[in-house]
Amino acid sequence: MKWSEARSIHQDKWLLFEAIGAYSKDGQRIVEEISVINTFDDGKDALAEYAEQHKRIRAERSMFITPPTKTSRLLSENGSELGPMVKLKLNYGLPFCHVMLTYKGKSLVLDNVLVDTGGSGGSIFKMDKVDELGITIEKDDIIETISGIGGSEFVYKKDVDKLQLGGESEVTDFTIEVGVMDYGFDINGILGGMDFF
Repeated sequence: MKWSEARSIHQDKWLLFEAIGAYSKDGQRIVEEISVINTFDDGKDALAEYAEQHKRIRAERSMFITPPTKTSRLLSENGSELGPMVKLKLNYGLPFCHVMLTYKGKSLVLDNVLVDTGGSGGSIFKMDKVDELGITIEKDDIIETISGIGGSEFVYKKDVDKLQLGGESEVTDFTIEVGVMDYGFDINGILGGMDFF
């Protein structure tokens, strides 16, 4: 199915789709043909289905999630914009993506960020990584304890200018948590589902 057809049919839905025919040109990702896997009213449901699809088929597929009505840098074959795409990669049986953090006007792209499909927690990032942006603990910061499925962690909070996911999906003036995140595998952050979905 062509992108324009899918968007026309499902204008106000989140789409989980596979890119059947796609290529890169001049720094853009051109998608010629897609296969709609499912549509959703809620982004959390789209993420949960994405994770379930990967568990079932256990194969590398170019799957994307796009919200209803925004723009992005992904283009269809005729040059029309597709909408913000969130490229998810399955690691350790879990969905990961990349995000861009902006702090005091300086930006950093972080890969290996886990998407929290449970959606109840905030967004936490690895202390060693965000230090590159100048985000460090200061004497007035309050240290808190958070708990999750992996145990407990000490964190401090910082307000960032912007957290961006996919093409144009972003939140501004956003509070993140910062911790050591020494979980025994390669992870640079956890994106809380409530923040975006």
